[in-house]
Amino acid sequence: MTAVNKKIEPKRNGASEGASASSSSDFTANGFADPAAFFEKWSAGANDWLGMFAKPGEIPGQADAARLGRQAVEAWVTAGAVVARGLQDLNHAWFAVAREMVDDSATCAKDLLGCTDLPEAIEVQSRAIQNSYEKLVAESRRASTASAKMAEEAWAPLSQYVSKSVTPPVPGPRTAAR
Repeated sequence: MTAVNKKIEPKRNGASEGASASSSSDFTANGFADPAAFFEKWSAGANDWLGMFAKPGEIPGQADAARLGRQAVEAWVTAGAVVARGLQDLNHAWFAVAREMVDDSATCAKDLLGCTDLPEAIEVQSRAIQNSYEKLVAESRRASTASAKMAEEAWAPLSQYVSKSVTPPVPGPRTAAR
């Protein structure tokens, strides 16, 4: 069957062949966690479509364009995987902080129930508020550091792609230093 005679069936709700679109394990199970596997699946359909117009090698620079396209997809998929992993780590950290805050609030409530006078209750409440604030500031710093590290790691494959694929301009009469 030629590429022209193939009927393209639309995917429903972004799901692929019975897989749930909302499950992250489906993404990995379908081979998309690996940039090369993602590109191979993506390019198989693109090659059929392009085959209707030109055979490989007929267009000058076609191989270079395909190579750059592949590298771009690999860089973006790698960066996306880093961001997804980083966001998952941040999410786990914030849930742990929330769980700890709930436990601290329960302890504070117990301590307040044991207070015999108002000054003692104010002292217990003040200590609880100060501890909560200090934990929140410390966790915010950790999250900020982790976010900056994640951004640097995500930018690395994109930076490598750009540095390999973009050539600096050749100085000429218009670009020469004035």
